Parts: sequence; structure tokens; C-alpha cells
Amino acid sequence: MEKLLEKILIKIKKNKEFKNNVNNRNRKHKIVNNRITLFLSKICCGSIPKLKNSTINIYGNNNIIYCDKGVVIENSIINFYGSNAVIYLSSNTNHYMINIDIFNNSTCYFSNNTFFADTVNLKIYEENNIIIGKDCIFSRNVWLRVADAYPIYMVKEKTRVNYSKSIYIGDHVWLGQNALVLKGSWIGSGSILAANSVLASKLVPSNRVYGGNPIRLIKKDVFFTNDCVYSWTMEETENNHKNTSNEYIYNREKKNNIIEELENKLIKYEDNSLEKVKVLNK
Repeated sequence: MEKLLEKILIKIKKNKEFKNNVNNRNRKHKIVNNRITLFLSKICCGSIPKLKNSTINIYGNNNIIYCDKGVVIENSIINFYGSNAVIYLSSNTNHYMINIDIFNNSTCYFSNNTFFADTVNLKIYEENNIIIGKDCIFSRNVWLRVADAYPIYMVKEKTRVNYSKSIYIGDHVWLGQNALVLKGSWIGSGSILAANSVLASKLVPSNRVYGGNPIRLIKKDVFFTNDCVYSWTMEETENNHKNTSNEYIYNREKKNNIIEELENKLIKYEDNSLEKVKVLNK
């Protein structure tokens, strides 16, 4: 894999349009082994991902952005504030619209075909991760944060109470407008987070609707499809009164086992960005 990466880096150096939007910002230390973009698929190399009104800033060493073939990044700012971090963007029929601040030894992973109504904001600190499954929907002004900005301690014990934790989002999850997902949150596949909701350190089981602040269960045993209703006629509305598909009904326990296994592997290779890419590529 290392030899293949070196061939791809040669393509990057020849692409002036892409290089003009990627900045090595570390003025104090030499930038070492940052793999600005890897556009690999399991079968072949693709072209350099297209950047539309987007910038990538790098302030550390040994960081990797891995993109599948055909990835487009639009209206985005990606900042690496540290070293050994990985951002993995899988193939997508939609443009990625992502503002990401990622720090030392952290990972951000998007599976296939995420839809963005607007730019989503992700803050990934303190060696934690954000993992997002396939076929998810992000409405406008959605935020994901794995940490508070500052440590909080108990007065008597002097011990910290607000440790950072990773965020995991399953397949086919819909995050409503102004949703805020905070540290330690797990959202099961097929679930919905309602508009203006705040989810903090909680598990949302699969095929549920949660909403509010504080968060609460609104409805269980539901699923949604990707058929946008905006342009439906009255006839189409009547024809879609019932949907007999089982495509979006999920097994929550099976998914959680996979997530726990992945978390353990990312911790094992937390300071080795290339090994983390290999784990995510399987």
C-alpha cells in the first residue's frame, strides 16, 4: 500500500488547482509525511478529489485524508491541528460539505452516500473519533462535538468529570435542522434526531425518533425512506400511505458489536495514521 501512496502523491504535486487550496500552516516545524489526499478504491486509483470553494489547512505531521474515487468537497474548511489524524471520505453521489477541526491521533470517517443540506460542523479532539455510517442525511446547521472546550473538575475530589468521548452514527440516520450531537453519543441505524435537539452521551436505539433538550424518546419502531416529499402531488401522497419494505429496519445489537470492535482497533493504532486507514478500508 505504501508504494501506491507514493504514486498518488506524484499526481498531487502535478495538480496545481488542488495544491492551491491545500496549505501547510506549520511555521515552526518541518511538515513530515502528510499525505494530503489519498484517492483510492479497492480496485483502482481515481482522480484527485475536486475542491469547490474549499480549503485544507495542515498544522502537524503524519496526517492522512483518504478519498474514494469521484469525491467532491464543497464549501468546506478542513483543519488538521496536530499529528497522526485521519479523515476518510468514502464514495458519495453527493458533494461533501464539511467543516472539520481534527486534532492529534483522531479519526473522522464517512461511509458511502451521505446527503448534506448544508455544511455540517465536526469538532474532533483529545484522541477521539467520529464515525458515520452510510446513507445518512444531515439537515442545515448540524454540529457534532466529541469534547467540551475546557476540563471541568469536582471541587472536593479535584477529579475531572467531563472526559471526551467518541461519537458513532449508524447507517441511514437523519439528523434534523440545528441538531447538536455531543460527546459519547451513539445513534443506531434507521433513527431520527428531530430539529433543535441536543443529544449528549446517550444511546439512541435503532429505528427510533428522539428529540428535544433534554432529549427524549418521541416514537419507536419507525423507519424512513429517501423519497423526498417536497414535490409530491396529492395522488403521490395517497399512493405512499403504506410502505411494506423491510430495507430500513435494523439489528441494533449487531451494529453495536461492530462499533466496539472498531473503536478498539482505532485505539490500538491511535498514533499510526496509515494503519488506521487500513482498518477503515476493510
